[in-house]
Amino acid sequence: MTRIIDLKQAKIDFERLAEEVWRSKDRLLIEKDGLPIAVLLSIDDFEDMVETVGELSDLEYLASIREARAEYKRGEVDTLEDLYRIAEGAE
Repeated sequence: MTRIIDLKQAKIDFERLAEEVWRSKDRLLIEKDGLPIAVLLSIDDFEDMVETVGELSDLEYLASIREARAEYKRGEVDTLEDLYRIAEGAE
């Protein structure tokens, strides 16, 4: 969930807000004169975003996702039974 808070209030309550964001995983959109200027988010959210940006920058990774989706649409999927056979070396 994202809450909106004014910059002046954020300055006053920064330590409490930082602790709250860390515990609740909520995000705070900080505004100055009604304009968004910053976001306060938990370290977990930040690390997830950095990881996602890295994945979206990896062209080979994105190509493999597109190919997997195309295979799925064509019905080229393994059943659970197929996977058990593969894992057991039965194929």
